[in-house]
Amino acid sequence: LLSCADQAVVSRARILVAGASGFVGQRLVPLLSEVADVTAVRREALPGGGERATVLSGMEAGWTRTLPPADIVGWVAQSRRYREFPAGAADMVAVNVAAFFELIDWAARSGVRRVVYASSGSVYARTGGLLSERGPTAATTMYAATKLSAEHLLAQYAGVFEIVTARVFAVRNSMAK
Repeated sequence: LLSCADQAVVSRARILVAGASGFVGQRLVPLLSEVADVTAVRREALPGGGERATVLSGMEAGWTRTLPPADIVGWVAQSRRYREFPAGAADMVAVNVAAFFELIDWAARSGVRRVVYASSGSVYARTGGLLSERGPTAATTMYAATKLSAEHLLAQYAGVFEIVTARVFAVRNSMAK
């Protein structure tokens, strides 16, 4: 969402970040808030608050009805139950597919210019060698199936807004300040 090449695009933009209470979102929202008007969407408030972003709760069906206008939408959300199959399967579909689809459909109707989607490296087929961005995909877990499903849904909107998909690997505490 905030690469050096895109700083001019991001500066003063209205950015909506879905998944603001997650590991990546908690770090991304404050950074973006320094240069843009940010709306952070999360399931519940974080203790302490203090953000310069407008914070909305959401992700149940119909959650996009109250969203403010945005130029850029970033999706860094994922089901909290992504490791729990089969018990968490319904939550993975509800968050990773249904809530995401509701957001991109809203984005298409609302004039959003760019959607940045954080997918997962788990969507790649196991090859035994180095991976390529154009490498084959295979949903070998429910989590990967939901992330890949969302990628396929997003691809259908290629003529509506710019799409940036990042297949993220092994996010951990190295992101901490």
